[in-house]
Amino acid sequence: MLWLKAPISTKWKIRVFDAVCVAKLTYGLETIPITPEVCKKLDTFYFRALRKITGIKAAYISRITNAEVLRTANQRAGVKRGQRLTTITERIKTKHVKLFGHILRADIETDHTRRISIDENGKRVKSPFKRVGRPRLKWYDMARKEVIKQLIQQEVIHRNWATFMRNEELDQIIMEAAKDRLF
Repeated sequence: MLWLKAPISTKWKIRVFDAVCVAKLTYGLETIPITPEVCKKLDTFYFRALRKITGIKAAYISRITNAEVLRTANQRAGVKRGQRLTTITERIKTKHVKLFGHILRADIETDHTRRISIDENGKRVKSPFKRVGRPRLKWYDMARKEVIKQLIQQEVIHRNWATFMRNEELDQIIMEAAKDRLF
């Protein structure tokens, strides 16, 4: 195994894991809605691998938190100042937001993805029929929530926007922010 017996430094093990394993794992996940349960499983895999690579025992033995493991991995990987290792969930959410912004900025006349998923006002195109059973998670709704969180952090939207703003006004602000490339 590369993680246990290869005569290479921990720095290279972390970089190989991040470049190969995590990249393959997250490929294409920006296009599907991910439940909190799946996010927890993905992050568990990530932290177990980082613990194995860095030589940190399981949390119930070593009493070292996942945040500390991530900090240690960032130190040992020697990442550049502007970069850092992040959890798989954070990476997927970032990809959701980037794809959402790309789709909102696309021309509705020529871009097929935009035409079938988001209308000219920035709302999700709804199906003409209602399916039977429990409602499913929608990618649009998850990506929109992440965009709202980012715009609140950037102070474009007020933290309590729901008390004094309608959804139509919020959609207009999101469309303007996408055109200004705020996300």
